Amino acid sequence: MTSERRKEMARHWHERGTDNATISRLLGLSEAEVKAIIDNPPQPKPASHKQYGPEFIEPPLFN
Repeated sequence: MTSERRKEMARHWHERGTDNATISRLLGLSEAEVKAIIDNPPQPKPASHKQYGPEFIEPPLFN
């Protein structure tokens, strides 16, 4: 399994025009891994539940 940092670096170098053989040599990955990283862009993380404040704020007991 390749770390997220290496995947970012591979995508960045690919965007700048570096060939897959050079990327694989620099990152220590196979060319097939580099091709797979480039062909599968990162998926956006799904939004979990909506962020709201508390539904009810209890008033202070003593003023």
